[in-house]
Amino acid sequence: MSGGRIGTQIVDDLFRVIVIVDINKVEGFSAQQLADYIAMVSLAQINPEADTSRYASILNLFEEPDYATTLTDWDQAYLSGLYSAQRTQKLAGANRSEIIGTIQRAHRDLRQDRDAQD
Repeated sequence: MSGGRIGTQIVDDLFRVIVIVDINKVEGFSAQQLADYIAMVSLAQINPEADTSRYASILNLFEEPDYATTLTDWDQAYLSGLYSAQRTQKLAGANRSEIIGTIQRAHRDLRQDRDAQD
């Protein structure tokens, strides 16, 4: 899609991420937990001040260390939906709505796949 009145050609690309880990604060976490937490924070560009407590997410690792040992279904659906959204609208609200819709569809699809496997 080319730029126009309702579309944009602005692209948000992530080329490199530098993550600084305070070794004193990660004692007791597994390498898997830390890797998944860092991946989620980096790939989703999460606001460090965001309250994620109402979501079943690896993002709650530091508040509830025993809850998630890896990326959760919610995390996977969030990343899948976030990265499959086109985000080509000039209006921020339209992009936000599209992202929300793709995340919801990804979560539904993931749940249906898991149910089909059981």
